[in-house]
Amino acid sequence: MTELRFEVLGPVRALRGGRELDLGPGKQRAVLAVLLLHAGRPTSTAAIIDAVWPDDPPVNGPNVVQKHVAGLRKVLEPERTPRTAGQLVTLTDAGYTLHASSLDATDFQARVEHARSLPAAQAVDALREALSLWHGPALAGLDGPVFDVERARLDETRANALEDRIDLELGLGRHAAAVGELRQLTVQFPYRERLRALLMLALYRSGRQAEALAAFRDTRRQLSEELGIEPGDELRNLHDRMLAADPSLLLSAPAPSKAVPALTGWWLVAVPLLSVGFLTWAAFLATATKLRGWPLWASTGGYAGTVVAAFAVKDHPTAVTLLMLVPWLGGTGHGLLVRPQLRRRKDPAVREAVANRSRRAEARRLLATDPGLARELRIGRPDLPRRYDDGGLVDVNSVPEDVLSSLGGFTPDQAVRIVSDRELVGGFTSVDDLIARGLVAALAAEAMRDRLVFVR
Repeated sequence: MTELRFEVLGPVRALRGGRELDLGPGKQRAVLAVLLLHAGRPTSTAAIIDAVWPDDPPVNGPNVVQKHVAGLRKVLEPERTPRTAGQLVTLTDAGYTLHASSLDATDFQARVEHARSLPAAQAVDALREALSLWHGPALAGLDGPVFDVERARLDETRANALEDRIDLELGLGRHAAAVGELRQLTVQFPYRERLRALLMLALYRSGRQAEALAAFRDTRRQLSEELGIEPGDELRNLHDRMLAADPSLLLSAPAPSKAVPALTGWWLVAVPLLSVGFLTWAAFLATATKLRGWPLWASTGGYAGTVVAAFAVKDHPTAVTLLMLVPWLGGTGHGLLVRPQLRRRKDPAVREAVANRSRRAEARRLLATDPGLARELRIGRPDLPRRYDDGGLVDVNSVPEDVLSSLGGFTPDQAVRIVSDRELVGGFTSVDDLIARGLVAALAAEAMRDRLVFVR
């Protein structure tokens, strides 16, 4: 039997093999929710009644609970023989226990914890993957004090993960791309001061100091009018540092890498025949090492080594190359092999661009012939961990604003509008659809056509 997957990060659902199961009436779904919130631990009948019927408990409460548990067993364990003990939902003196091996809330917490052990860029990807498990407010559609408390607890974990991810992204220099998302989140979570601080910092590092200070004033006014309080110390301190143009608020520039001189030709050293065997190769080796070029290819006194070296170094345009050639090589058949390699050295950037164009074409063919596999390979999703190289395609119907704005053809504001429009109206079908909805200029969209896909 295929493993069951339970979800509470959104509507309460149970899925088998990706297919949602019919959990029956609303109260039965609520009973399942209570058991999932205590997955692996017994829940008393009294606790279930208090959560599901907080204001008007049924007279024969235990019997009603038993009836709903029986209904859940029928749906969740269809292979179970009637009137026999179930394995998924068990009963002891302490209460009912649901043995859920796959629960989205548990997976979410585990992924967040794992992200904390990763380097920044990988942690951002891990947190984004964890947050993709959410499909709306936790325990959506369930009312009552118990569900309200649990919903607040779960939503708090999501907000913390969002803040952690954006904080890491700002540390990676993705300031402009984060502004749009932060504006939306401060509307969704108006009293979370850390989100307000991140918005101020993103604006400030994007060269928008006036807007960063205005964001503080808006926060102060909202907190005062709605809650009668002032911003906390952290937010006020950030505001004061911005007023003073504190240089530590800006990311320090990375240390410049040591430049390696690009060589447009080969260094060909012809060694007289009589020098072969008299350690001349060692002198050339020392010279190349002192120049700090790599890789170093040295071939002395033989046709085969020289030919191999000529073919090998063609992929290293910045290398310092030493070939110790015997004088008569040019007059042999081996010279015919070496000469084309000396003249046909393509720029690596050109080779990579051609390769990416080929990868994009292959990915598009796969998307057209096997959409399911394409989604599994995450074609067009550079924001998610994956192994398949699609040549840099971007799925406009799925990626977040920062990925769209990083393409260069969309401004951050356009990226925000695109994401908002696809959520309100629906996904896009093509570049022409993007243009028709008035979200991007035709010239800019056409320039990016080769990079965009629209997975439905």
